[in-house]
Amino acid sequence: MPKAQWDTPFGYIATKHKRMFLSYTDTHGCPGHFANHEQATDDTSFFPPLLAQLMLDGVGTEDDLDWRYLWSALDRVIRDGERADQLSFDLGVWSDGRPVRPVSVYLSSN
Repeated sequence: MPKAQWDTPFGYIATKHKRMFLSYTDTHGCPGHFANHEQATDDTSFFPPLLAQLMLDGVGTEDDLDWRYLWSALDRVIRDGERADQLSFDLGVWSDGRPVRPVSVYLSSN
């Protein structure tokens, strides 16, 4: 879904403490990061490998988007009590020192 389609529904979320984060595909390093609908999927065995490659940008694996973005956010909100709209993310750098494409804020109540 194009991100602009979130503009109107975002306004209907009742809390004033809200923020929509976006992650991005970054294939500079190996393995690359694929930011898509299946980015949080670690097990795509429900698809044959060829179909997973064609339809999901690859076979689901644990990667830095899981550890430094998705799971980090959940841990900090659930375990540490941080507000989700105040999170920030550091995806680190590739092995050659180039920064990984960062998570950005698309919509915010601020």
